[in-house]
Amino acid sequence: MKKIIKIICVIMILLCSVLMGTATAGYLLLPDTYTTVAGTSAGSGRLFTVGAAERAVMANGGDTYNGELQLLGAVPIKTVRVAVKERQTVTVCGSIFGLRLFTEGVNVVDTDTVQTAQGEKKPALAAGLMKGDIITAVNGNKIMDITDISNAVDDCNGGDIAFTVRRAGNEYVFSVTPEIDRDTGGYKVGLWLRDNAAGIGTLTFYEPETRVFAGLGHAVCDADTGLPVEMSYGEVLSAHINSVKKGSSGFAGEISGTFEENLLGGIYLNTDSGIFGALDAAPVTYGDYEIALPSEITEGEAEVVTSIDNDGPKAYSLEITEVNPTADNHRDMVIRVTDTRLLAATGGIVQGMSGSPILQNGKLIGAVTHVLLDDSATGYAIFADTMWDTASSLADAEKAA
Repeated sequence: MKKIIKIICVIMILLCSVLMGTATAGYLLLPDTYTTVAGTSAGSGRLFTVGAAERAVMANGGDTYNGELQLLGAVPIKTVRVAVKERQTVTVCGSIFGLRLFTEGVNVVDTDTVQTAQGEKKPALAAGLMKGDIITAVNGNKIMDITDISNAVDDCNGGDIAFTVRRAGNEYVFSVTPEIDRDTGGYKVGLWLRDNAAGIGTLTFYEPETRVFAGLGHAVCDADTGLPVEMSYGEVLSAHINSVKKGSSGFAGEISGTFEENLLGGIYLNTDSGIFGALDAAPVTYGDYEIALPSEITEGEAEVVTSIDNDGPKAYSLEITEVNPTADNHRDMVIRVTDTRLLAATGGIVQGMSGSPILQNGKLIGAVTHVLLDDSATGYAIFADTMWDTASSLADAEKAA
């Protein structure tokens, strides 16, 4: 009898240790905020849930509330904040589009050397300008494009030029003394500049009532500085796929296409969670789906809807290998293409597929964002719920207009 009691005690101690370890891990690793739908529970899987009393409060229609995260519905872990949402249905796209972003000012891609009769000089760099700066005015006059800067340099007669620059949210004024180029005889300041960005991407979803769309799943960044393009306005155009360069280990493939100059709509926002705007015409679509909450997404089978030819979007199988609700840079999911057709055609994930919607259990769960260079079949995805959070603000504005 004593032996049995001893065994039971050991088992109880082991169970308590496991529970305490799990509870501690939950406290440290699980997020402090959750999103759920009215009348349903919140939490992380079956182990960790918000208590029943809080679910009652949630069912009454409040927007947010404080709840107690519990292990196995009994062991309190910590107080969390729960946001309550309504189910949102959108039209999933998966179609290729062209985009053009026009910057708010002119981007400094890099500084350069001017070859003068006295040797090499770097007037812009010497004055304090640097890669990543955004020039918004010259000699106090607002500029629209690179031509405005070129004209100011050509007409300077050797006098100093005042460049108004935005850098990391702050504004500065730098006085640059142009130098005469020994080959052309004209004045130069030593700057490489860009005033727009263009590319190919994939539309994620479209809200027909308001015409609001979301795409890419990440920001459009300057190819040289790597910084998000600070746009003044943007355009969405129809595009034609010309070819697909297959990706492989160490090489990012790409979808090559051309703009058809058929203006479809405008881009209003360029953010870390994608580009957003409104369309004047309905895009090529795949079907209507509810947006899943992050808590509803599980590791396992899913589908990516994408276009790799001009026959429209098609669904291909993939696997969700990891779900990271607290990941940085919106790398919310790790995905791996498993469809032999897509692997044969593209090698997995290629440039131009960013924004391709991902479906699981009949819901839209996210969008492709990045490929891993050492494994072209594997990449990252953003939650669709995160993209809708930004798109919904535009949708509300369209409804109010």
